[in-house]
Amino acid sequence: HINQIKELETLLCVVTKTDFITTQIPTFTAIDTITIELYIDGIELVNPLGSHTGIHKLGFVYFTIKDLPVFLQSSLGSIFLTNVHYSPDVEKYGYKEIFEPLIQDLKQLLEKGIQFQGNTYKIALWQILGDNLRLNKLFGFVECFSANFCCRFCLVHKNELQKMFKEDNSLLRHKAGHNAHVRDVIDENITTAMCGVKSDCPFNELGYWHVTSNLVDVMHDLLEG
Repeated sequence: HINQIKELETLLCVVTKTDFITTQIPTFTAIDTITIELYIDGIELVNPLGSHTGIHKLGFVYFTIKDLPVFLQSSLGSIFLTNVHYSPDVEKYGYKEIFEPLIQDLKQLLEKGIQFQGNTYKIALWQILGDNLRLNKLFGFVECFSANFCCRFCLVHKNELQKMFKEDNSLLRHKAGHNAHVRDVIDENITTAMCGVKSDCPFNELGYWHVTSNLVDVMHDLLEG
């Protein structure tokens, strides 16, 4: 399969030929970089209509290898559990503490890679999927979708969101602008209401991945409306 993808020209099914690999990680070629995708979701262990909801709620993080053939990517045997956390701990300690071991593992996987059949393959995080509320919290954006700037992709005010049907590149969030917003909010130069940013995302620590380069979750944002 690895040999076959070198010959493919389409960007629809071959992650290693996308701009993410060629621009975000320019020092690695498509053939020696394996990309993974994280998916975060929660599960309620008790009756969701009962009086004890939330007390026993857990968060799960899975990963898939995006360089596998398409017919294998959705197979249960190709979806791996990488993190389980107690959801109330997110409020107590924050995502940075919870995901610190995973982030350190990702750094090592990119720096040292893994050995397979005499070859060294670097492992890179491609994107993170999940429901909008959970991703907004993880990425450091507001968790209220009636806030002034609730979108994690752009800086369109809530009064314009329902009327805007064409993309305005000048309003898209970008790495430099987002990092400036994080610093200004922390330093209290601006408020969250002015930009929709509350804090930094712990995965930005990776260096090559950034919240502003994350993709749309097609299931949550398109197929489910």
